[in-house]
Amino acid sequence: MTRVKISTAILAVLLVSGIFSWVWVNRNCMNFVNSIYAIEENFVAGDTDGATKKAENLERDWSDFRKTASMFLRNDKLLEIERLCSSLSYLASSGSEDLPVYTEELRHMITLLRDGETPYLRSIL
Repeated sequence: MTRVKISTAILAVLLVSGIFSWVWVNRNCMNFVNSIYAIEENFVAGDTDGATKKAENLERDWSDFRKTASMFLRNDKLLEIERLCSSLSYLASSGSEDLPVYTEELRHMITLLRDGETPYLRSIL
């Protein structure tokens, strides 16, 4: 009977940690997508200083997120998104016309990351 209780407890911990990581990743990814929209709005409005500041904040927030998220997610996905985040501040400060292309790609990759974290029983166990 003790083995059954221990096994049930282990399964419960796995399920709870899977659901927690899903909620945490989804919440943070939605915040990142909203930040990307704000960067685009500032850039289109001609406020390159505001866009640069928000891009730097996004890069810092992503770096903090990646440190913890690397326990739950594949690191190669996270590094590719970090590469795009780090180039946004340069593109915004220089007023490059490539910024909307990079923000669209970044938004798409973050959305794919968020959608890939849906907790199915087979992905948790």
